[in-house]
This record gives sequence, structure tokens and C-alpha cells, in this order.
Amino acid sequence: MAFKRLELPPPRVLLLVLSAFLGFLALEGFLLWAYRSAPLRLSLLDLLFWGALMLWSVSVRVPLPLSASMSQFFIFALALVALTSPWVPPLLSFLLQWRRKVWYKELFNSSQNALATALAALVWQFFQQNPLYLGSWDLSAGVGIAAASLAFFLANTTLVTTAIHLANDVPWHEAWRKNFSWLALSYLLLSPIALLLARAYETPLLGNWGGWTVLFFLIPLYYSRFYWDEKVRLEQAFDTTLELLMNALEAKDPMTRLHSERVADIARDLARKVKDGNEAYAQAIYRAARLHDIGKIAIPEAVLLKPGSLTPEEFALIQSHTTKGAELLSPARKVAFDQLVYNVILHHHERWDGRGYPKRLAGRRPASWAWRTLTRP
Repeated sequence: MAFKRLELPPPRVLLLVLSAFLGFLALEGFLLWAYRSAPLRLSLLDLLFWGALMLWSVSVRVPLPLSASMSQFFIFALALVALTSPWVPPLLSFLLQWRRKVWYKELFNSSQNALATALAALVWQFFQQNPLYLGSWDLSAGVGIAAASLAFFLANTTLVTTAIHLANDVPWHEAWRKNFSWLALSYLLLSPIALLLARAYETPLLGNWGGWTVLFFLIPLYYSRFYWDEKVRLEQAFDTTLELLMNALEAKDPMTRLHSERVADIARDLARKVKDGNEAYAQAIYRAARLHDIGKIAIPEAVLLKPGSLTPEEFALIQSHTTKGAELLSPARKVAFDQLVYNVILHHHERWDGRGYPKRLAGRRPASWAWRTLTRP
């Protein structure tokens, strides 16, 4: 009987996966030993209820760039941290992440979530065992849940960003910026909801069961998830709109048909070579190259498609497509794309000798020299 060969990731990725798994086992073992006498405080039905909420949060996760995703799993994990013995939430976090996909990806996802939950449980317990007061006010719960949320966020995003960095040859800071920089504030603002859910479950307001209140709070939680999803969809819609604009330009000017695709493919390959396989940089260059002639949409067809020689005034109008392209996409600058894309659109006709346009930059000053040389005979 033939056995299917076990699929293995690159060695450095495998090392990260095993490190996360062993880290979880070590921390879970410590929690079991240190809090072996702590009461569970929740029944089997309670655990099934919170486990179902965790599974639901995983099922409605939002996809992010570079093969990442995010969900509101952390809210329910933090609520469990405040409700039960510290070793229980990490164990549930590990067991409820499996989705029968590539084994090492699932092992990593389960391990890093469980490890982040275990660290959050330790931080929470620290503040419960070392109360923090401001006058007569006990701040232990509020500060504890905020600190636990921060610990979860840092552990989770650090491990996931490192995995993306190792698997895709993307610079660490670039992977973090694209996926998680905009989520940090959201994590911290949503962390009080975890404590609110835990307290609501402990003090039922409806039907002598706190679960009804928790389910009621799923409504605002769903809408916060809806915001994350819409942000990702908006970026995808923007990319689609730009693609449609380029298709419209190529339909308008047969001479440029397939030109931007060829330039983009060549530029992406060159970028990978120059940046040692940096996929994030290569994709940014591809996007910029795909859009580099977008300003020609603003050029009158009588000039753009003129069969004969151009007058000096008409040639100056053709040259203006660089600045017109930059002006066209200026509203989306720093929102839908970074400075690199903007620079390529504006400077893709600059030359080494300073005889290009629109700013006559010379030498290494043009931001797009690395790929523009490919478009010249």
C-alpha cells in the first residue's frame, strides 16, 4: 500500500511552525502546573457555548493581502481568559482552529493563536494577582484586559508576519504594514468588549442565562467585522476600477494595447531579481507599471491617434500624460497605493542624461529608472 508523501514547507518555515507549537506546549504546560488548583468555573455546556462562538468567528474571517487573514477570535478568547482557569482558553484556541487544510499551515495557525492566548492569560492573571488602584477605584480588570489584548495582538501579528516574511520573501516591516498596522487601534478599542462579554455572562440579564446578552452583543461585533471586510473589498474594487481604466485606454489607443501588460511583466521580473525575490516590492512595481500610461486617457484622441508627425504643441500635450496620470490618481495617493506607484506614473519618462520629462531629472534621481530602461529599444 502506497502512502502519500508528507508535504513539507521550506526548512526555515518548518522551524517557525515547530517553534510556535513547542512554545505553546511549554506555556500550556506551565499554566496547567501553576494553576492546577484553580477552579474551572464553567460547565461543559458553558465551554461548548464559547467554543461555538470561537468557531463562528473563525468561519467569518476576513482575507488580507499576502495570504493572511484576520477574525474576531481574539475577543472570545480574551473573554474566556477572564471567565475560567488560565489553561483552558489556550487549549480551546488550539483545538478549534483546525480546518483540514495543509497540515503545517494549520499547525502554525493553531499554535500561534494558542500561544497568543496563553500569553494574554498570563498578563490577565498578573493584574488579578497584583491589583491596581487609583484612589478607591480598582483598575485591575480594565487595565488587565487592555494589557492582555496588547499581548495577544503583539504575539499574533509578530508570528504571522514572520511566517509571511519567511514564506514569501517579503520584508518583515512591509508584511506587517500591509496587514496589521491599521488593525492595532481596532484591537485595543474592541478589547473592553471581551471584558463586557465575560461580565455579562457572569451576571445574566435575560432568562437567567448570560448567553442571551452575549449573543445580543454579536450584532455590533458583526458590524465591526463588516467594516474590516469592506475596507479589504474597497481596495479590491479600486484595483478593478484601475484595470477597467487601463482597458478603456487600450481600447482607445491600439498602439498601446498589451503594452502595459508586457512592461509590467518584465518590470516585475526585474524587481524580483534586484530585490532578491521581494514579492511585495515586485507586486508594487507590477501595479505601477500596469498604470504608468493611465494619463493618456486625458489626451484628446485627435492628438493621441494622429497618424502623421506631431507639432511641438501636440508633442508637449502627449508628454503631459505623466503629470495628468499623477493628477488623476492623486486622490488615492497614500490610501490605495504607496509613493512608489505615484513616482513611477509621474517619472517613467525621465532619462539618465536629464533629457526626459516632466522634471528633467538626471542620474539616479528618477524613482523609476530600474524598470524604465526595459521599455526602451
